[in-house]
Amino acid sequence: MRSYQNLATQFLSPAPAAELARRCDSSLTLDFEASKLASNALSSATEKAYQSDWKDFVQWADQADVIALPASQHTIAAYLAHLAIARDLKPATIERRVASISHSHQLAGEQSATGELFVRRVLAGIRRRAAEAASISGERSATRQAAPIDLPALVKVCAFIDTTDARGLRDRALLLVGFAGFFRRSELVGLQAQHLERVPGGVVAHLPKSKTDQFGRGTTRAIKRGTTSLDPVNALDEWIAKAEIVSGPIFRSVDRHGNIATTHLSDRSASEIVKRRASAAGIDPLRISGHSLRRGAATTAYRNGSDHLAIARSGGWAEGSRTLTRYIEHAGIIVDSPDLGL
Repeated sequence: MRSYQNLATQFLSPAPAAELARRCDSSLTLDFEASKLASNALSSATEKAYQSDWKDFVQWADQADVIALPASQHTIAAYLAHLAIARDLKPATIERRVASISHSHQLAGEQSATGELFVRRVLAGIRRRAAEAASISGERSATRQAAPIDLPALVKVCAFIDTTDARGLRDRALLLVGFAGFFRRSELVGLQAQHLERVPGGVVAHLPKSKTDQFGRGTTRAIKRGTTSLDPVNALDEWIAKAEIVSGPIFRSVDRHGNIATTHLSDRSASEIVKRRASAAGIDPLRISGHSLRRGAATTAYRNGSDHLAIARSGGWAEGSRTLTRYIEHAGIIVDSPDLGL
């Protein structure tokens, strides 16, 4: 800062010099504040991952005696091949490395070659190679998803649930609400009584934060009242009444004596409940995960005529989500809200 003041003093009278110094101070303050805001554009975890990925790329480029910044499409493609073959990294991890390289180039004001045809074709080859290897070994690949629990499967699973006890009421509510609201596991177990708003036709869940809501602006999920015995709102109300919940977590652990805890279930517990209930209905639990309800809801909505955009809005998927695209390949009829047939 003193250098600005010295420069001004040499060429200007004291009054203009002081004004110039004040403006420089203000400009630098604004630059600093802008830098702080820019640093908050990404979550700390994402920023840390990007920095680690970029460091790895720079080290590889140094060893290969190629330029890291700006990197040509052939340099990037060679690095990706190295990650896939020499290090045997998963396609999802390699795709994140591509995003990290692109991010670092943008920060440096350089054009990124990550979107060039040759890089995209190498990525496609990496994904195909991983899928073929998984198919041969019988293992689930990164491109294979957990089997969906669609409406017919959900009906079957719920038919095997004994709702005369607390666990049964909780598990039926968890399954139906998770399906009807397209909930992620973390969102489902994080539901609080204060998040629920009763509206004509069902319940609106106000989520303070979700996976695609990185800025914590909050989002909502609609839980429509059903017209069959599998009414998710009715199942939710029966569980809330049984657990006498007036505040705090909705889905809580229940011990073998039927005692209901005050703390929420973990993500893993929710996944285990889905697996256990599916297994009881004769569905292979190895094909089921905590994502099965969410995928099943998207699959069912698409079959019932909902289009890609309507399903994305209802489930909180980011626009153009590749995960959702894998669930439903083509758009259907546009409707305001997905019909799940409950």
